[in-house]
Amino acid sequence: MIDTGSFSTCYGDARKKFLDSVERLQLSVHSIEHELRGPNDEVLAVDVAHLGNLEATRLITVISGTHGVEGLAGSACQVDWLSRFHRTVLPNDIAVLLVHAVNPYGVAWRRRVNEDNVDLNRNFLSHVGTAIHNPHYSKLHDIIIPDAYDGEERIASDARLAEIRNELGEDVFQIATLGQSSHPDGFYYSGDRPVWSNVVLQELMDTYAARREVVSVIDIHTGLGPYGYGLVGIANDPGSTELELARDWYGEAMTTFSEVGQLIGYPDYSAYTDAMLISGIRRMLTGVNVISGGIEFGTYGPEIIQAAERSDAWLYTHGSNASAETKETVRRELLDVYLPPRTDWQEMVLVRAAQVMRQTIDGMANL
Repeated sequence: MIDTGSFSTCYGDARKKFLDSVERLQLSVHSIEHELRGPNDEVLAVDVAHLGNLEATRLITVISGTHGVEGLAGSACQVDWLSRFHRTVLPNDIAVLLVHAVNPYGVAWRRRVNEDNVDLNRNFLSHVGTAIHNPHYSKLHDIIIPDAYDGEERIASDARLAEIRNELGEDVFQIATLGQSSHPDGFYYSGDRPVWSNVVLQELMDTYAARREVVSVIDIHTGLGPYGYGLVGIANDPGSTELELARDWYGEAMTTFSEVGQLIGYPDYSAYTDAMLISGIRRMLTGVNVISGGIEFGTYGPEIIQAAERSDAWLYTHGSNASAETKETVRRELLDVYLPPRTDWQEMVLVRAAQVMRQTIDGMANL
């Protein structure tokens, strides 16, 4: 039986397990505290552990919490891997950097976004006269955020959304929800400047990664895809040496941004993916060979996920006077769609995460 004790359902427990795991290995922790606090007045921080030779020319960076609440699964993967570290042969010229809860506010408050309602995974544009121009989103904004959590108003809101989805067509609807820079209170908002987590990540890359020769990035997410399946997605350009290396490491269980764009029939998909964290890291590390990817563990169908996300958006936009019970219900629903409370799902995630980590270490060792 697989030990799923590395999983937590709240930020405080997840952080404690991570810090305890690092302490057991007698490693130091680099913590950067956020100015805000968690729902239980707990400290919020990005915690970083470096394993291996500080002078190693090759670095594997594993990140959790980009999308807030999804970071509870990412944290479990990091803690589980730390528990296995004493059985891992890490070559002398390879080091590992674990970045825990890069968006600690989102993890703690069980939201995908940060303290500014910014989707961190849309915040890595250059921010010098750049933005995600998505004219389709404006057609949805007033409808996709429901007027009520439940009851007749919610039923009517759902019906209006279904109507406009049918009018737009499924392809356009999917494009409309890829990201936007025009509505700060809306879905998948990019922000208009680098947010706190973005700045912190830049500092961490400058400190730990900028002087390496090769850096591999694994950004852990949940939600999209078949239940429990972990698909690796790579941000590198078609035909690049880095992409071919990734194909060699991960085999058929990976895809690329360009392939996803072709799949949804949207040749300008890069307008959105360029703002993602793993694309941003490539720009941060000029002069470094970066194999930049993420792993997405599927949970439930898109309709179930979107319903929970819409309720979360309602709570942020209209729910200030909601009862404590309703607020907790909304947050629990979002938690459950991104962290299914099922042992089978947790086991699948840990096995696949360990496999991807092994594939990455083996691939880096063979460079």
